[in-house]
Amino acid sequence: MIVGSSRFNQPQYQRDRKLAQQIGFDQYLLQLYLVGSNESTCDGRPIFLRSGDICLFDLARPFSTVATDGSTVSLVLPRGPLNQANRGKSLHGVIMPAERPLTRILADFVLSVCRAASDLNDQEAFAVEQSLLSLLIAGLAQDSYAVTPEVSTPMMQMLRQQLLEFIEANLYERELGPALLMQRHQVSRAHLYRIFAADGGIAKIIRDKRLDAAYREIALGVNAGGKSITDIALRLGFSNSSQFARAFQRRFAITPREARQQGARATHPRPSPPQEHTVRYYQAVDDWLEELFS
Repeated sequence: MIVGSSRFNQPQYQRDRKLAQQIGFDQYLLQLYLVGSNESTCDGRPIFLRSGDICLFDLARPFSTVATDGSTVSLVLPRGPLNQANRGKSLHGVIMPAERPLTRILADFVLSVCRAASDLNDQEAFAVEQSLLSLLIAGLAQDSYAVTPEVSTPMMQMLRQQLLEFIEANLYERELGPALLMQRHQVSRAHLYRIFAADGGIAKIIRDKRLDAAYREIALGVNAGGKSITDIALRLGFSNSSQFARAFQRRFAITPREARQQGARATHPRPSPPQEHTVRYYQAVDDWLEELFS
């Protein structure tokens, strides 16, 4: 868990899909706005934050922020407990409004964590993290944030997670698609589509995950083994290199060839994700955010 306070003068941060893939963080960023306001865009969806609001950002997904002069307290939290509690839906860009009682209670707790973080040992840090997550989950559950009826039961949550894990493990399987998922998980086509309707459909989920895997191979050299861009595209189920290049550029705003060239030129080290149950405290979190967004 990373925790820190920040004062800023009209900062602007941009975290696109390319940067999210390069840096590789897989946590949530919680921000409590103490003073000022913030206009953010999360996956193309605009949100507005005021003083006292709490917002969650998924560090594995793109977002941008433009803020007025002000100050925040920021925490980076593990994804696992929130994934289990959010009923299979993303919390990216979810706002807990300042006027809600549980938001105010959580805000007081976050401020206390920030003040005491540098004095906590590992055992105390773990206890604080669990308490904070419990309070956050309780606040989110009040209004069923980001929940749709199709994934609102424990059984549906489990099925969705199983489907996502199967997709992730079989990205290089050419037959990966609705038919294979229906066969392996004994689910109807209509039900399968309803589970992922809010994500743009099952085909979009598979395509986006394959494109992310392609980016990791092309730009970062993960499992690439000297393969050509065409070989990577075909292995990931794209019918030809032209179709792949168009989809790749739509998702990352650069061509596969440009991504490979940028990867070859990259020389700066990536910031390390926080270790589970360890508090890293930053008196001014601006330095860490600059590291995170650059």
